[in-house]
Amino acid sequence: MAGRAEAFSCAPGRAGWRYVSDRLDLACDTEFRPVRFVVTAADGSTLRGGGARLDDGTPLLVWAHPDGSEAERQEQHVVAQVLLTSSPGSWVAAVKAVVRSGRRDLVITSLTVDLSGEGVRTVRQQHRCHLVATSTHPTDADPLRVQEWHLVERESGQRRTLHLAGDVLVAADGVPQPGQSVEVAELESPPTLDRTP
Repeated sequence: MAGRAEAFSCAPGRAGWRYVSDRLDLACDTEFRPVRFVVTAADGSTLRGGGARLDDGTPLLVWAHPDGSEAERQEQHVVAQVLLTSSPGSWVAAVKAVVRSGRRDLVITSLTVDLSGEGVRTVRQQHRCHLVATSTHPTDADPLRVQEWHLVERESGQRRTLHLAGDVLVAADGVPQPGQSVEVAELESPPTLDRTP
C-alpha cells in the first residue's frame, strides 16, 4: 500500500479475532467489534483504545494518544461501530462485522484514525456495505474463495472495493484513501474464517 509493506498475522481465538502488525494490534470480539487496539505511526507514536457501550447499547470507541499533546493524552470517545486505519486489518474487521450482523447491506459508523506529525485526526463517517460477488480461485492447495465488497461513503459517494479471502484482504482499491490500493504479496499459510457466510 502506497509503497509500504506490512507484515502481519491474524487468527481467530476463543474470544474473537486478532490482527497484529507493526501498524495495528486489533483484538475483536466474536462479532468483530473492537475490544482493544493500538495504532502505531511511522514515528513510533501510538493511539491506544478499545470498544465500550453505553447503558442503552450504543457502541463507543474510546482512545487516548499517550505520545500526543496534553489534550490528546486525555481519554476521548465517539459513537462508532468499527475502527478504520491505514492498516488492511481494520478493513477486514469492518467487513466481517457486517457479515456477523447477518445483513449484506448495512450502514456502519466508523472512527478513522490517521497518526501524523500533526497529531491524531479522527473522522466519523457512514458507509453502506454491499457484497457484490463471490469467486473461487485455484491454488496449489485448496481453492481460495474470494468475496468482493463495496463500501460506499454516504456523504461523498466515494466507493472502496475490497477483495477478502477469509480474514485476509487480498486486494483493495481506494483503501485507505482514494487513489491508494492494497495487494497481498505473500501468504505463509491459508486464510482462516473462509467458511464465514
